[in-house]
Amino acid sequence: MKVLRLLFFFFGFLLPLSTIISNGVLIAMYITLAVLFFQKKSKFHKENIKLLFYSTLLLFLICVLSLVFAEDTDKVLKIIERRVAYLLTPLIFLFVSFGDLEKLKIYSLNGLFLGSFCSALILLIKNFTYYYATRPFLLIDNELFNFYHTGFEFTDLIGIHPSYLGMYFFLALAYLLFFKPFKSKIFMTISFLIILSAIIFLASRVVYVLMALLFVIFLWIWAKNLFNSKSRATICLLALLVIIGYSLINVFKNTYLFERTTKEAVWELSHNINESYNTNTKEDSRLARWSAALELIYEKPIIGYGVGAEKDKLEIIFDKKNMLIAANKRYDAHNQYLSYTLELGVVGLLLFVFYLGVNLFYAIKARDFISSLFVLSIALIGLVENFFNNNAGITFVAIFGTVFLFSNASQLDKK
Repeated sequence: MKVLRLLFFFFGFLLPLSTIISNGVLIAMYITLAVLFFQKKSKFHKENIKLLFYSTLLLFLICVLSLVFAEDTDKVLKIIERRVAYLLTPLIFLFVSFGDLEKLKIYSLNGLFLGSFCSALILLIKNFTYYYATRPFLLIDNELFNFYHTGFEFTDLIGIHPSYLGMYFFLALAYLLFFKPFKSKIFMTISFLIILSAIIFLASRVVYVLMALLFVIFLWIWAKNLFNSKSRATICLLALLVIIGYSLINVFKNTYLFERTTKEAVWELSHNINESYNTNTKEDSRLARWSAALELIYEKPIIGYGVGAEKDKLEIIFDKKNMLIAANKRYDAHNQYLSYTLELGVVGLLLFVFYLGVNLFYAIKARDFISSLFVLSIALIGLVENFFNNNAGITFVAIFGTVFLFSNASQLDKK
């Protein structure tokens, strides 16, 4: 099983660097486990079968169910092909013993952390090289945090959506802070600062919220251990939050990042059609798009329109509502809960929520803090992104969601 552990490591390592290459490693995992099984170096563990119904297999079966009532079955088949990782990944864990699960989890997390460190370092070097090409070295002003050095411009080199990359970085930092996987405190401190710096340039509001949650939890635990008193820890935490919040506002108040997390966030959550939300871009706000999606859902609430129909149906209603920008860009709902409901009705939504709920239940019951944060993070990003529909999210959820589920189940069985 050493080969499989290395593949899990390299998948985690490559995920924040290249979606395409990490997909290749994922395929190599499937092939390797099949070879190990036929060589009788791995055996089928039937006791794990019950976990399949709590895994990403559930998300795959939702797509298959859509074949029964979808208007365009060819499109459904294409979507099923794209989401096959939701099927194959849980199946490979039927051939992994409980004894190997924890090792696979550690190898994949170590890989993700080191890959996140390398990815963050590469992007920061590229960003600062571009920045200092037009100004004196070591001079820093608000221009560093403008539109052209953040967000998609920042991640363009590796071609990964800022919020998706931020999800990888978030899990890597959660692993670093709460698991302390490396002996060298100097390396952990430097890598923490590098990944955190990269997260700032991602300009992803949902990732900022996740990071705030992560730091609140970390500081609370630190203060509680320091004072050995919940009341003192609470006072200390509130004081730290005020100091940190005040400092961040003063540092970033005249930057694009501050505008994005305040003015633009309010704009997105208001009903705006073909309006400017910054000096560079006109858009249709997310609230306007969510309202359009809800109108479609009301027309067909039980079984939806079928997997793959979301963009086509939204484009039609965007046109009707004169949301020409959203229509031309063929935007999806930018909300996973609305997406599942639109395509699969209330049935799909309930199954999706069940998947999140049961995985969170296993994580909390096993007292696995990292996997609890993982489930909360994918549930939260689902409010603003179709994270489970895109390849960069599919493989991330398929591997880490499954390894966490099976590992937590094994821990509970031991108890």
